[in-house]
Order: sequence, then C-alpha cells, then structure tokens
Amino acid sequence: MIVTLQHCIMGSHAGVWDLFDGISTLRSDDGGCSWSPLTRQPVFDRWQEENGDELAVSDFTPQWHRATGQLLGLGHTCRYRDGRLAPLPRHRHTVYSVFDTA
Repeated sequence: MIVTLQHCIMGSHAGVWDLFDGISTLRSDDGGCSWSPLTRQPVFDRWQEENGDELAVSDFTPQWHRATGQLLGLGHTCRYRDGRLAPLPRHRHTVYSVFDTA
C-alpha cells in the first residue's frame, strides 16, 4: 500500500490559498500492519521556470492501473509568483508519474 501526503497552505483571501508543496509517501508491504518512515519524493518538489514562476504538483491522486499492473499518479500544476498564486491566466498542465518500487 502507498499513501501520499502533500503540504498545502489554505487561506481565505485571494492569492494566498492553495499553496502546494512537494509530496511525501508512506509504504506498507504487510497490508498496513507496519509502515515505512514518511519519505519526501524529491521528483515532486517545486521547480522554477525561466520567468521566475514556481510550479508545484497539485491534486495528485494515485490509482492502480490493472491493465498494466502499475501504480500511476495524476495531477496538475499550480503556478506561483512571489509566494502567491500567479495572476490570471494561470496555465495548468497535467502531470503524471509511474511508481517505481526501487
């Protein structure tokens, strides 16, 4: 079993809510009787574009893909500028990952 956790700052005024950061995981190989330590996944850390905007993965959802026997994750990007949501229009892009047991 894999559990994903993501730090998110939620606020009540424009530009301060939905500030997502990287993703960490917990893993159990015995049906949830014991769990690995919380492990940050650096591939999901925020990254910076040439214009200075920061991007983060948001709304990441893991899902078992039975046809391929793979754990896939889907989400989208959030765009930030100066520690806040970037001004509109904020382009979002779909992101995905394939779980690697190593």
